[in-house]
Amino acid sequence: MNMNRRQFVGGVALTAFGCIGGCQSSSSDATASQSGNPVDAEAHQTGTVDIGVPSDFPKDGAYDKFIASDRVIVVRRGATVSAVSAICTHRGANCQSHGGGESIVCAKHGSRFGLDGKVTKGPADDDLPCYAIAKGPNGRLVVDKGRKLKASDAGASVTV
Repeated sequence: MNMNRRQFVGGVALTAFGCIGGCQSSSSDATASQSGNPVDAEAHQTGTVDIGVPSDFPKDGAYDKFIASDRVIVVRRGATVSAVSAICTHRGANCQSHGGGESIVCAKHGSRFGLDGKVTKGPADDDLPCYAIAKGPNGRLVVDKGRKLKASDAGASVTV
């Protein structure tokens, strides 16, 4: 079959757009989300996570306990607990605590963030979002990943 250039480019474009649509719809697969692809990262950005009780976070610093399962970093600072996204804003790779929990670093490209999620070293340009957090009637802390906040917003931390 003979195709002219316009037909060939049109066919390639349709194939590419079909793949993108298919890739996005399959991104909710939890195993695919570990790839570091920003599209895959979206699958982990909703829902609530019961992170336990305040005594589970006895010292100041960042806790990595929920990175693999929920892509959340729990941060204790004094009498407050907050939850920061573990998804790097540069390319969607997982971040982790660094320096004994004193900062957050992207394991893939080296971006660094303060415990409040603010960028301290690139290549990331955007801060990590905080998630809404609340203490339930049973004293357990619950993170709402559907509500992204700045560290200074009401609901971005809870007094324990």
